[in-house]
Amino acid sequence: MLKKISKFISKYRFKLKRITVRIERPEINDLTSIQEKVIKIVTDILIDPETELHTNPLDNKIYIKKIEDDKFSIFIVISHQERSYGINIVGKNLIKTTDVIEKFHYDVSIPTTAGRVLINKFHKKLKRIVTKMETDIFKENEDNLSDLLTSIKD
Repeated sequence: MLKKISKFISKYRFKLKRITVRIERPEINDLTSIQEKVIKIVTDILIDPETELHTNPLDNKIYIKKIEDDKFSIFIVISHQERSYGINIVGKNLIKTTDVIEKFHYDVSIPTTAGRVLINKFHKKLKRIVTKMETDIFKENEDNLSDLLTSIKD
């Protein structure tokens, strides 16, 4: 009975959290089709677990790197400008049917609101990675202490 109540509460807590996130999400209007595609590309790359994330707080820049040897490699730099965010996408794409390597470079400016949404997604993913790393470190320390205690008792 207690499990059912707990499951019921967690289910509705999740739904409430989703609603509040939707309410707090800023409206991003008046984007060109190029800006929408760039935001979608950056979001899709951020979601991928194989993506490397780097940050440079001194220059206020964010670096995203994704390499798949048999498909493509892409490097994204997000920088804050005066009244917008600049997104610089550089990479190469392997077209398998012709074995041609297509190189690309896009430099797009997006509005501040849309840029903040991307920056928040970046920081949320970075926080999840750091939290997982800290958990792994604490677990390893606990295991090492347990091993030490066992060897002292023997």
